[in-house]
Amino acid sequence: MRKRSTVFVLLVIIVTPTVIVGVVLLDNPRPSPPRVAFVMPTFSHTAYSAAFYNFYHLHIDDNQSYITTDLQFLNVTITSGWSWSRGLGKFLNHTKDIMPRLFGGEQWTIIDERDVAMGALFSDSGDRVYDVLVCGFIEYVTAQEYADLKKFVAVGGTLVLNDACNFLAEVAYYPSTNGSDYLSLVNGHGWAFNGTHAWRSVYHRWPEENRNWVGSNYWRWWGGMHYDGFDANTTHPISQFICDEYGTHVSGSYWGHEENKVENMTNTRIIGYWRFINRSEAPAEPVVAYQHDYLKGTVFHSGIMASEALCKDRFVMSFLICAVRIGLGLNASHEILYDETYPLSALCFPNLCLGTGQPKSLKARYETYSSL
Repeated sequence: MRKRSTVFVLLVIIVTPTVIVGVVLLDNPRPSPPRVAFVMPTFSHTAYSAAFYNFYHLHIDDNQSYITTDLQFLNVTITSGWSWSRGLGKFLNHTKDIMPRLFGGEQWTIIDERDVAMGALFSDSGDRVYDVLVCGFIEYVTAQEYADLKKFVAVGGTLVLNDACNFLAEVAYYPSTNGSDYLSLVNGHGWAFNGTHAWRSVYHRWPEENRNWVGSNYWRWWGGMHYDGFDANTTHPISQFICDEYGTHVSGSYWGHEENKVENMTNTRIIGYWRFINRSEAPAEPVVAYQHDYLKGTVFHSGIMASEALCKDRFVMSFLICAVRIGLGLNASHEILYDETYPLSALCFPNLCLGTGQPKSLKARYETYSSL
C-alpha cells in the first residue's frame, strides 16, 4: 500500500509594521537635523561687556614693557549675547517661522560660540555637522575655534560672515562646572596677556591666514556718514538677484562703522561694491560683499557690519538669505520680505531713525543700539 505523504504549506504573511511612539511616523516625518547654524558671538559680547575695553582705555597711553594692574579686565566671567550683532539676533527671532521656507524647507538652529570652541562643528567621526554656518560680529575667537572654522570651510562647508572685523584677536576659554565660564585675552587688538602681566603686541592676530582662507582683513573703525548704498553691478548670482529685485544702485541705511577690505582676489568673486559718498576715502583694496572659495568650501562676506542694516535694508537681508541658499545647493532666488508680512521698522530697530525716516547721529545710534 502506498503511503500518503503529508504536505506542509508554509504560509508567509506580510505584515505592515505598526509605527510606535518614538519611531518616525511615515506620514508625519520628524524634522531633519538642522543644516544651517547661526553662531551667537558670546566671546565678542563678553569682551565688550565692561571687560577688555576697560583695560584698553585705562592703558591707552601706557608704554610700560609689562603691565600688572587692572588685569581683572582681561580675565572675565563670560556673558552670553549678540554684542554688535544684535540686529542679526533680532532678525532671526522675528523670521523664525518663515526662515525654513526661505531656506528651501531646511531647518536652522542657533549655537553658542562656546560650543564651537569645544568642537561642535564636527561629529566624533570628524564629519561636518552643518552645511552652512553664519557668524555675526566674531572679533574674538579661540585658537581651536579659528582652526575649526577654517577646517569647516576647507572640507566643504559654507561660512557666511555677516559682519566685519572678524578674527582680529585670540582669546582663551575656560569652561567650568558651576556655570561661571571664563574668557581671557591671549593676543590681538594691540595687546598680549599671559595671566600675570600684559604687554603691547600685534593688532591683527591672523592677518596672513585670514588673507588666505577668508579673503579679507579688518580695515578700520570710524564714525560719521561714509556710505550711501550698494552697487549690485556684477555677474554673481546674488548680485543679479539684488539687481533684479532692488536695482543696480541700491540706497541703504548703512553709514559706516567697521569694514573689511578684500586682500586676496584669487578664487574671489565680487557680489557688489559698498558705495562711498567721498570716493577719496576708499582704500586701494575694495570694501565689497564677496564670495571667496577656499579648498572644497566657500566664504561669503558682507564686507560691513551688516547687522546694523539687516532689519532696515531688504537687499542686505537678501544677501544673507541668498548666501545661505547657495550653501544649501539652492539657487539664489527667494521670496522677498515685504512690510505687509514682515513689518521691519516696527519689529527691529524703530528707535534708530527719527520720525522723518532720517538716521540719527552716529553717537545717538550707538547709544540706542547699545541699550537694546
